[in-house]
Formats: sequence, structure tokens, C-alpha cells
Amino acid sequence: MKVIFDPFTREEKEVTSLAQGTGLGMAITKNLVDLMGGTISVKSKQGRGSTFTVGLELRLQEVEVDQEFWTNHGITHALIVDDEVEVCTNIIGAMAGTGVSMQFAVDGHTAVIMTEKALRNGHGFDIVLLDWKMPDMDGIETARRIRRVIPEDVPIMFLTAYDWSEIEEEALAAGITGFLPKPFFLTNFMQTVEKIVDSSVEKEDRDKKESSVLQGKKFLAAEDNELNGEILEELLEMKEANVVLAENGRRAVELFTESKPGEFDAILMDVQMPVMNGYEATRAIRSSSHPNAKTIPIIAMTANAFAEDVKDALDSGMNAHVAKPVDLGQLEKALKECEKDT
Repeated sequence: MKVIFDPFTREEKEVTSLAQGTGLGMAITKNLVDLMGGTISVKSKQGRGSTFTVGLELRLQEVEVDQEFWTNHGITHALIVDDEVEVCTNIIGAMAGTGVSMQFAVDGHTAVIMTEKALRNGHGFDIVLLDWKMPDMDGIETARRIRRVIPEDVPIMFLTAYDWSEIEEEALAAGITGFLPKPFFLTNFMQTVEKIVDSSVEKEDRDKKESSVLQGKKFLAAEDNELNGEILEELLEMKEANVVLAENGRRAVELFTESKPGEFDAILMDVQMPVMNGYEATRAIRSSSHPNAKTIPIIAMTANAFAEDVKDALDSGMNAHVAKPVDLGQLEKALKECEKDT
């Protein structure tokens, strides 16, 4: 314990001698914690186990709460199913103030009974959060039985700390709509709900054979990664849209300012680029003398999808923000919102 955070130190015994390692893991961890101004300590008993404690001072993210989010997405009653009561109560605490009525069950059998009872009483659940690994009746079987009772459009989401890729196909066949990692975070939950609702809307659009908002559009896309550019080009061509690629922000500004009025319908702007980044390029476009400089929709494309990144994009003059890898459904939604605003 005295040297556990020192580099190149390991406990030497028969078991550890058979395992590969350099003794750098905990040293690197402590270095990262120190760089963040935090502390790390350990308590351990041989043959019993160890407890590592990390203390970090983090500022609270300032986020505008959408009070209408849940009602706008049709969620007023929710059911949590987890064999750990603490998990259920933590989620209920996180959802406090949202206006959503929360109930929980600690096993699959009770969850099925509660679902049936709620429907009989005329206020069925609008969403179900379901643990994967539970005793007696696991999440797969619970989902299968709940899905027999509730309508197809009611989301059932797996809440799990495990890698769900191994059971994803079976889960979807059982009626699971989406997956949410543990520990539970309200922002993750909202993003997943939004994605599910958007996917449902997109499916309805496809069923109605509505033409895509991207069809016939011509985009200017700033993307410094050649492979990403090729993928974007292929995706847009599938929607019968055209794209002109610029390898950095400066080139995007040049192509736009040299273009004829109305030549481009929108600009897709990567943020992190060499020569000129997306924020600088957007400001340059907005301040240019081009007739469409103030009105052309500029949509940020970036892997940074935190609230601050979205705010920075909007502050620079962009109209919307879509996360990478680009989802065409999200891009369509963003473009619709831009067109609505103009």
C-alpha cells in the first residue's frame, strides 16, 4: 500500500507473476487525479479486497431545464424495474421536479402485475426502465411479458452496467426499444428518449413515404478528415442530395464567398479543423458581403456534444448542432428547424 501509486511497482507473488503488467496503472491514475486537483486514497485488507476513493472538485454544469420536455414527449407515468432498491430510489430522486409520476418494482413478476394494473386503471406507463440482470426473471423475459401487455409505441429501455452488445439482438426481439448505461444520469435519459421519439417520427415519415427534407439540397461541408468527408458524401447521395467538400474552415469561407446567391442550401461545419476552425469560419461567413451570409443555415458537426459546445456553436453564428457521427435523422430534424426559423 505504501508504494501502490509509485511507477513500476507490483505486488510480487505467485498469482501476479503469471499476469502481464508494468505497474503503471495506478501511477497513471494518481497522476491524472493530481492534474485535476483531486485526491486518491486506498484502504485494503489482504484476502478481503480494496476500496479506492477519488475526490474531485467539479463545477455544476449550467443547463437550462426544459420544463415541458416530458409532456412534449408524451411521458407522464414511468416504471423502474431493478432488484436494487437504491438504484430505483436514486432514479426517482433524479426525476424529482420533472412532473413525471414514478413507480418502481424490484422484480420482473411484480413489474408485469403493476403494468397490467396500471392499464386497467386507465393510466398505463409511458416508459419502462428495466434492469437486465435480475434474479428469478431476468430483463429479457420481463421485457417480453411486459411487451405483451403494453402498446408497441411505449418504450422499454434496458438500464445496465454491462456491455449489452452480446444480448442486443435478443433484447430487441423481446421488445426493448433502447439501452441506457448505469449509473443513471438524467441528461443521458433525456437524450435517449429524444432519440427514440425521433426514430419513431422518422419511421412514421418513411411509412407515409414522405420525401426527405435533404432531397435535392446542395450542401457545402467543411470536413478535414477525408474518410469522414467520403462517408458524409455517400450518406447525402443516398438522400439525393449533393455536397461540396472543403478541407478546412478557410477553404469553406472561400467556396461560400465565391458562390452564386442560392447555390448552397446549407453549410455543414466541422468544429475542430486546421488552418481555421469552425467557429472562426462561421464568423467569417456571417460577416462577409455575400447576399446569403446572414441567412444560410450553418449546422455544426462535432463529436463534442456537451451543453457548452452547443452554446459555443450558437454563439459563433451557427443555427443548429448535430453530433458526430452524423445521423441523417438528426440532420433532417436540424435542417427542418432552420427552415422553420427562416
